Amino acid sequence: MPQDQERKLAFAFFRQHPLMTLTTLSKEGAPQNAAVYTYIDENNCLYFVSREGTRKYNNIVENSSATLCTYDENVLMFAEVQGSAEVVNDKEEAATILTELQKIVESRKSSYWTPPVSQISDEPYVFFKLTPKEVTFTNYEQSSSEDSKPMVVNFEM
Repeated sequence: MPQDQERKLAFAFFRQHPLMTLTTLSKEGAPQNAAVYTYIDENNCLYFVSREGTRKYNNIVENSSATLCTYDENVLMFAEVQGSAEVVNDKEEAATILTELQKIVESRKSSYWTPPVSQISDEPYVFFKLTPKEVTFTNYEQSSSEDSKPMVVNFEM
């Protein structure tokens, strides 16, 4: 499969599974996870929201390395993107992210449902942009007892 098709396949999977696990590193270097809804723009940058003062916020401010991953157990696929996360300071960009994340949440849940980030303290919202450095997409669906190797797509951005 040509590399461009592999990239499209991986990012299509991310877009179909916007609820992802975000892994950041604590000050001590321990991995810490959080579930976040993620919006992906046309340049394949990934965006999510948090609150100031949360563990993920403090971790990213200290160390920008982060990983987002998602999976689908029904079709046995897994994908992760490793990169560098940064706070989005541009108000227009933040407004776009908020609008896109609201669309994603409303399409998956009732419009009356309150996302977890809205249930956290009254700290200000912070939008993050994760710029991909490395992407891995694994498809176990095609493997069988005769050929037990999954399809693995790995590329750097």
